[in-house]
Amino acid sequence: MEMRLSNNLSQNFSLQLATSLALEQGVEQMHEMVKAHQANLTHSGFIGEAKNHFLKANKKGFFDKNLPDSHFLKNDKNLLERTISYAARRHLGEYRESGFPYLAHVLSTGYILARLGFPREIILSGILHDTVEDAPDKTKTLNELYALMPSIAYYVYSVSGPDIKDSVEKDKQLHNRLHTFSDNAQSLFPQAIKVADGLANLYDITSMQPKDGRTSAERQALFMAKMKTLLLPYAAAIDEKNLIPVKKKKEVFSLFEFLKDSIEEKNLHP
Repeated sequence: MEMRLSNNLSQNFSLQLATSLALEQGVEQMHEMVKAHQANLTHSGFIGEAKNHFLKANKKGFFDKNLPDSHFLKNDKNLLERTISYAARRHLGEYRESGFPYLAHVLSTGYILARLGFPREIILSGILHDTVEDAPDKTKTLNELYALMPSIAYYVYSVSGPDIKDSVEKDKQLHNRLHTFSDNAQSLFPQAIKVADGLANLYDITSMQPKDGRTSAERQALFMAKMKTLLLPYAAAIDEKNLIPVKKKKEVFSLFEFLKDSIEEKNLHP
């Protein structure tokens, strides 16, 4: 007997699958784009190409039709360009353990937020999420982010870890900071940025090298455990608050399911 999905299950599966594939392909394309232009990442040609990649991901037709134009990146394309350019200059010469320029990671973080329809300032904060944590002069960097948009400085600082080497204690303090800033802003946007950061990190987790007394396998296991214990609850809370406006008729997208599937896929294919 042929098995058929119910109409409701079929519809939910179609939206979840289509959006999941769009996210995975978009991150892959971002990495390819950065790699192709790695000798000229601050050039206007690359900045324009990256900007267009974001705008295609953030088209209003993907989302709840009641969202205002001010919610989207197209509302200020110049600010999007300046944000990408700032990230490109800030991370110039920095590389991931995978060999990709670091810029690929932060742009991928922003891309995930863009394709999921988060507000414009949250997407831009995702692009800039690592600019403060690693900055030698954090006050100067925060002032520069404030000049781009005050809320960007707030959200980037909310997801910036403290200057301590112990990774467990660092994660604990960052977790507390996320909740403090979320309570103050009365939103889960800091958690959304961290989930997008985690998803972007999955792209090159298999390239982790031995570090700080841990083997590659130990570092990978620690990261995957963090994804499950910290980020999955964040994703579940974001779903519960209906913060993701990806919609198609009565369908909605589940960030929790996408994150869970992404973790399981990496566990199956290390």
